[in-house]
Amino acid sequence: MTLDPQEPKYKMDSSRIGSNPGLGFRPSPPYYATQSAVIWFNVSRNETVEHWVTDLNRFLEPYRHSSLKPCSGNETATPGKACLFPVPTGNHSCTSERQFGYLEGKPCVLIKLNKIYGWIPESYQSPPVNLRRQLKSSFLKNRVYITCEGANPSDRDNIGETTFYPHQSIPGLYYPFVNQKNYLAPFVFVQFVDISRGVLVKVECAAWAENIDHNKQDKTGGVHFELLVD
Repeated sequence: MTLDPQEPKYKMDSSRIGSNPGLGFRPSPPYYATQSAVIWFNVSRNETVEHWVTDLNRFLEPYRHSSLKPCSGNETATPGKACLFPVPTGNHSCTSERQFGYLEGKPCVLIKLNKIYGWIPESYQSPPVNLRRQLKSSFLKNRVYITCEGANPSDRDNIGETTFYPHQSIPGLYYPFVNQKNYLAPFVFVQFVDISRGVLVKVECAAWAENIDHNKQDKTGGVHFELLVD
């Protein structure tokens, strides 16, 4: 039997990363603070904003120049074809032109599902209670929902309003990931519209689908980072 070089020998539960996806976030901390999950900046000091904006632009560069085509109608990703994920545009701050909201003190953070070979989200037929209370719009099926809230009561007091772009969820048409050529992971932007200034806010974001479990110890189903806006 000849092994497919595109297909890993061990997949899903038999692999080291398993079948329960975690989340990642951008912008990433500077190279000298790789163990940190703190995004800190001062809105009146451009030099403190520069790294975060540059890191987001660097991450988005392949999306802007992708040769992939959008999927439409009932099209989905297949073993031979990935779907283009368009960078969100429009009249909002989560764009390069608006410095992703950092100079306004309304930072945008990019949230993405970590890639797991062959994984396909199983949509909720109706949202569970903990998801329902955080929905920003009507619930849609065949999507992975993303929520972000303060980790503790004090964080929830200081996190303020959040807004998601292009939507609070990721359509299922981008799955499965099976090492398609030029595949780019879908994502959402979460914007912290009126986060408290001068206070370190611990943020926990979670992904929601029937086959996503949340385990903070194993760092699956979610991601943690901290924001400090001066």
